[in-house]
Amino acid sequence: MKITKSQLKQIIKEELEGPDEYWLGTDHREVLIKGYGRMTVDQIKESLRQRLSEMMEGATNKDFSFLDHQMENGVFVAMYEALRDNDALDPRANPDEVDPDWERN
Repeated sequence: MKITKSQLKQIIKEELEGPDEYWLGTDHREVLIKGYGRMTVDQIKESLRQRLSEMMEGATNKDFSFLDHQMENGVFVAMYEALRDNDALDPRANPDEVDPDWERN
C-alpha cells in the first residue's frame, strides 16, 4: 500500500492532535532535569511533545537541519532521562500507584 505525502501529513497531524490525556495526566511532580532546571512531569511531557512535533514537521519537509538545535544542547535527552528516572514514561502509571509488574526495558 502506498501512502501519499498529504495522507502522511494528515496521519501525523491526527496523531499529534490526539487526546492529550496520553501525554498530560495529573502528574504534577516536580523533577530535576540535569543541566536545565526543574519542571513538573506534565511540563516535560508537553515540551517533548512540542519538540517531537517540530522534528516530524522538519522530517516531513526533508529538512534535518533542526536536529542540530534539538540535540546539540542535550535538553531533549535530559528531559527524556528525567521522565525515565522518575518512572513517568508509562502512561498507565499513576504517580501514587505504580504497577509493580510493569518493567522498564
